[in-house]
Amino acid sequence: MLTDTQKHRFETLGFILLKNFIPLDEIHTYTNAFDGTLREAAGPRLKEPYTNVNKTIGVMRFFEHNPEIYHHLLDSDAVSEVVEDLLGEDFVFSTSEGAYRFGNTRWHHDDVSPEGHIHLKVVLYLDPVHANTGCLSVLPGSHFLPYRQRMEQYSGDILPLGQGCSRHLPHRVQSGGCRDFQCKTLSRRVRRRSGTTSNLHQLPPETRDPRGRTTI
Repeated sequence: MLTDTQKHRFETLGFILLKNFIPLDEIHTYTNAFDGTLREAAGPRLKEPYTNVNKTIGVMRFFEHNPEIYHHLLDSDAVSEVVEDLLGEDFVFSTSEGAYRFGNTRWHHDDVSPEGHIHLKVVLYLDPVHANTGCLSVLPGSHFLPYRQRMEQYSGDILPLGQGCSRHLPHRVQSGGCRDFQCKTLSRRVRRRSGTTSNLHQLPPETRDPRGRTTI
């Protein structure tokens, strides 16, 4: 599904954006299911959500709450093809989350897996996000250890404060867009967004069955 250029972009920058990943005629179905799941699973935490600042209202293992709808998305060929193109056939799905996110975050990385290992996060956007409505910004290439260490060492007055940073790239995404990025990549969020995320890990060689299957 991915072109060589897209794969190269992911390897070089640490992320790719895919437009119209969820067909527009399906968005309404997923949005209704998403809102219903959050209302049922999050309960009181959703009371007056728009007054919350710098807060996440999320539900882990999200796909289990409405399998009739979301297992179709999780098991779709489109998702599988993208993940296999980026990680190869030897990967394991670890967790999923559906969330409303409010306010800003500091520059951070979601995880720092061992060198040579890819921890991939797949984000499916149900709302359009722009500079002031939930847009995620990343530091391209910060999944590489020397760059990441240099930023953490010499940009202490920028990264912890969640301020702007030179060479950062905002991710403006329309409804139905998909962002795939390495969790080592430094990122920050501004304002509000909603969507689902899935985390997948590339299996190291020592865990792979020589017959092509995976062992955990």
